[in-house]
Order: sequence, then structure tokens, then C-alpha cells
Amino acid sequence: MGRALTARYGQQAQFIADAPRRTYHIAAAWGVTRYDEDRARITMARLDMLPASVWPEERDALKKLWFHNYIRRALEPESRFARLIAAPEKSLQAACRYWDSRREEFRIETPDSHLDALINWERAVSDYHRSQYSI
Repeated sequence: MGRALTARYGQQAQFIADAPRRTYHIAAAWGVTRYDEDRARITMARLDMLPASVWPEERDALKKLWFHNYIRRALEPESRFARLIAAPEKSLQAACRYWDSRREEFRIETPDSHLDALINWERAVSDYHRSQYSI
């Protein structure tokens, strides 16, 4: 059982289990419900510089991609959360597959296993914040 608590910087969550368990799965979706449209327009206008003007189709495609990655994906967190809890096992399996494949793409292996663990963990943490699976 969980509930949202108002906190100094947004919301916090509190969870209480009916009985002790070995594993707990917690689902969360980050996001925003609105954004500064003027700032987004100004930021995208930076792509209208002279070098990009010779490739207008590519520039426009880049603007759409920028908007999708930095704004659109963050919108409507409630609907994303609803989709997540509608099929939690499927969502968990998709996230696990994604992170397993990311870890296998690039892995540091040195004679020092502690250094390997530190570098590989830091890389995963950095990727988490840029990923679609940061649920």
C-alpha cells in the first residue's frame, strides 16, 4: 500500500507492506504536466543558424527529435503511469531486457574487479537518467 506525500521539492512516496516479503516492486513514472513554451521555442530557434539553413528538412527533423526527447517524453506522467501499472510484469520485463542489453553493449574489464564494478555502475546510473526506461 502506498501514498503520495507533499514534500519540499514535489512529492515523496511512502509504502507499507501487509507482510514482509523478500522482493518489493515499486512502479513510478517521472514527468511534468506543463512546460515553458517560450523557452522551448527559443531553444529550438538556435537550430535556425546559418549552417543549418542549407538543410531545412534535416533541421526540422532535428527540432522534432529534440522536442520529443527533451519535452514530449516528460509530458502526461499520469497516463504513462497508468500504462505501467496496467501491465506491470510486461513493463518490468521490458525494462530488464533493456538494461541487460545496455550493460552488454559496453563493459569495462580490467585486472581490478572493484574498478570494473565502479565504472560499469556509474555508466549505468548515467544512462538511467537519459533513458526511456527510467521508470
